Amino acid sequence: MVEFSDNELTSLPADMFNNMPVLESVTLSRNKFTTLLPEPWKPMLGQLRLVTLDDNPIDCNGTISWMLQSNARHKVSGTCATPPNLAGTRISDLDDSR
Repeated sequence: MVEFSDNELTSLPADMFNNMPVLESVTLSRNKFTTLLPEPWKPMLGQLRLVTLDDNPIDCNGTISWMLQSNARHKVSGTCATPPNLAGTRISDLDDSR
């Protein structure tokens, strides 16, 4: 498990999770993420089980759809802040078409 909560982070370096072959859980709660780019996550998608994004201003207007693919083995915890029609929706309740 890696925890980066309460750090005012807005993005992750592309090589963030390189050389972490057994990492299964990442907590990014209470930061300032509006989206998550796929590049940092690629090395660990096979073993990833949980991504915690609670209390981040996540924009769920398609920008995180790659994390919600139907073949994904991981759970994403957190809620959408935008767009207005999705505000307050749990990320886990979205499908990969949004």
